[in-house]
Amino acid sequence: MELLNILSNLFKNVHVVVIGDAMLDHYIWGGVSRLSPEAPVPIVVVGKDEYRAGGAANVAVNIVALGGKVTLLSPIGADYAGNILLDAIKEKGVNVKTSLIRPHVPTTVKTRVLALNQQVVRIDREKKISLTLNEEGDILGFLDAISPLPSIVVFSDYAKGTVTSTLARNIIRWGDEHRVPVIADPKPPHCRRFRGATLITPNVAEAGKLIGRGLVDQEAIEAGARELREKLSLKGVLVTQGSDGMTYASAQQTFHLPALSMEVYDVSGAGDTVVAAISLALGGDFPIEEACRFANMAAGMAVQKRGTSIVSLSEILTGCYARDMSEMALRLKSTFFDQIEKKEPLR
Repeated sequence: MELLNILSNLFKNVHVVVIGDAMLDHYIWGGVSRLSPEAPVPIVVVGKDEYRAGGAANVAVNIVALGGKVTLLSPIGADYAGNILLDAIKEKGVNVKTSLIRPHVPTTVKTRVLALNQQVVRIDREKKISLTLNEEGDILGFLDAISPLPSIVVFSDYAKGTVTSTLARNIIRWGDEHRVPVIADPKPPHCRRFRGATLITPNVAEAGKLIGRGLVDQEAIEAGARELREKLSLKGVLVTQGSDGMTYASAQQTFHLPALSMEVYDVSGAGDTVVAAISLALGGDFPIEEACRFANMAAGMAVQKRGTSIVSLSEILTGCYARDMSEMALRLKSTFFDQIEKKEPLR
């Protein structure tokens, strides 16, 4: 496919640094035939165990699948789960700094038990311990040592202790000094530490919490996105809205993109796919509206998969043509040639 080759050649030169909370997603797949005699709960007979990269690690593997280059700066526990996670992300082609292994903090593991394609229960194993100043210094040191400079830096914050307020401020300052965009996918309690970032990507519920009111309709979402941008001195805010698409607001423009018409199986991990796709597009100098369109296409493919999923560039383009969205695919092709000639920045 010509467009696949064009975009692959573009994205292979985009280097994204992902900083945040990497975790291991553990899936237990089984079947249910009866209830337990001990309590009114189903008995799940395990069929198989599956491990996937989660959190910041899921962002990183999605960037590789979309054709980019990625370095993951994330602490990982020196334990069995950490070894599984490291193997999983290295196998996908992620460059991970293993010197950030923390022997005193266990790897975060989310275990989901599924039977008959339904989630029965989720079990979380985690211990939230913030980075020390020395560990923050190590991350900044790794960033300084990357040559040439990365195309873009992404915070994937799951509020597990990696993204401290001082680390966020220092890296946003670093991005300003080196003219490297900084994107954040934040949790509401931490959002204010990303003041001055290039872009944040909250979902609609998170955006509502950040401004202190519910965003009940599209007009309210657009107003809330503009308010949040001004409040945090951001260049842009992208509010993801699940089955209702996404809304972008900057000082110059506000626009809404409806979700692609696709069957939704599972929205978990879709936010990771969105931030992976938009970081690649902006790192490739796509204008912001086309970068959001590309992220919207990626999200549409992600929600068709169960669990935290990886979406490839070929899947996105195949999905476009299969759903008679060739016009959208051609827009990507046009954008590629335009950005070569104009090098349009995020605006």
